[in-house]
This record gives sequence, structure tokens and C-alpha cells, in this order.
Amino acid sequence: MADMITAEIVRQYLEKVSEEISKTMENISVSVVFSEAHDYSTGVFYFDGKQV
Repeated sequence: MADMITAEIVRQYLEKVSEEISKTMENISVSVVFSEAHDYSTGVFYFDGKQV
């Protein structure tokens, strides 16, 4: 049971990180594509490029 709980906590944390990246991109962007159209995606990756 503890493994499932830990996995859920980590999943929610990674989702929050991705949301924060998105908010930052919107706030600092000068392009309308980012700030208004929201035409981009975010994610969390390992140093070698594999998705977490």
C-alpha cells in the first residue's frame, strides 16, 4: 500500500512541476503563441532525454 501512495505523491508532484513550467512560460513569453494561444506542451525529462 505504501508503494501506491508514494507513486501517487510523486505523480502529483510531477504534474505540479509541469503546471509551474507552463505558468512560467506564459508569464515570460513575448510570443502570442505562448501567452494567448497556449500552443505548446511541457514535460519532465531525464538528463538523457527520456520522459519521466
